[in-house]
Amino acid sequence: MRKKQKLIGVLTLVTINILAIDSLRNIPLTAPAGLAIVIFYIAGTLFMFLPCAVATAELTTKWPETGGISCWVETSMGKNTSFFVVWMQWVYNLVWFPSITAFAATQLAYSGNFLFTGSAISLSNNVWFVMIVSLSVFWIATLINCFGMRLVSVFSILGAILGKLIPMLLIIILACIWVFSGNHIALNMSLSASFSHGDIIGLLVIVLFSLMGIEMASSHAGSVKNPKKNFPKALWITVRDCKIIN
Repeated sequence: MRKKQKLIGVLTLVTINILAIDSLRNIPLTAPAGLAIVIFYIAGTLFMFLPCAVATAELTTKWPETGGISCWVETSMGKNTSFFVVWMQWVYNLVWFPSITAFAATQLAYSGNFLFTGSAISLSNNVWFVMIVSLSVFWIATLINCFGMRLVSVFSILGAILGKLIPMLLIIILACIWVFSGNHIALNMSLSASFSHGDIIGLLVIVLFSLMGIEMASSHAGSVKNPKKNFPKALWITVRDCKIIN
């Protein structure tokens, strides 16, 4: 039997992690909190993001197999518990995928408004438009995954560059242009802003949700080149870059 070829390197692992963690949709959700959101991100990084990254690096280095968290749980707690954990991941994705594809559909409606008749608001509220775009995105992603990790790696790199890094860089550049042009800054610059208990819980949930997913790439550990070296390296790069971006 021919040995399975290792296709995933550090760059692909980093892009998979970036796609799993960073999201542009979190920016407008946390922006009203102003600079106070920095405190939430520091707390989330220290108490959840870094521990998850360290645990993922350690477990993936010890068990560099395809399956990720399911392999770790099965080894320590048995197949039944492993099945329950994988089922919980499936339920999470069952909720997450429709939300992210619907977000993509609404953004397409606004960005391509000049191509469509009617307003962007009415188009983004059109159930049929959102459903068709969401299903199309989902099935295209499914088909891409059917062609193996080589094609997935290419799309992961392109997705991270075109869908995350370049848009975030443009947002930063446009913000700098706005500020240096002497325009008014609506951002609350106070770190001690007062929030209600509901606001605090809501912001904390958004921040923690935006930092989830560092363990996703571990499911491909069996296809990683030299996983004991490349996986911890990729996680370190991801943690460092995500802290800078956030």
